[in-house]
Amino acid sequence: MVREGPCGHLDCPKPDDDGGQWYCLPANHGQLMTPGATCVCKRPACRRHFGMLPPIQKPGRKTAAAADAGPPQLTGNEARMPAKYILDTIHDIIGCRCAPARPSPPAVR
Repeated sequence: MVREGPCGHLDCPKPDDDGGQWYCLPANHGQLMTPGATCVCKRPACRRHFGMLPPIQKPGRKTAAAADAGPPQLTGNEARMPAKYILDTIHDIIGCRCAPARPSPPAVR
């Protein structure tokens, strides 16, 4: 497959001129494209149009979640449970794999 223009993105500012850097269009991209185009240029907006780059992120630092949200609200049975759980006894161990017991040594004759 020949890698050359025009760029497949309909809104590309310079569809025929991109300095020789072209990317082949992915199969089943499902986007409208320039008729006869087989590649997309190196510009980020064109590559984002065909899903070859992640979407643009909002500039600046990420904000932390609100720390003053308060304790979680308890409903139903959760409100009646004790605040601290203490283990009294172990009744069963489920899903524990143990080595088989050793066979008894042979009897001496």
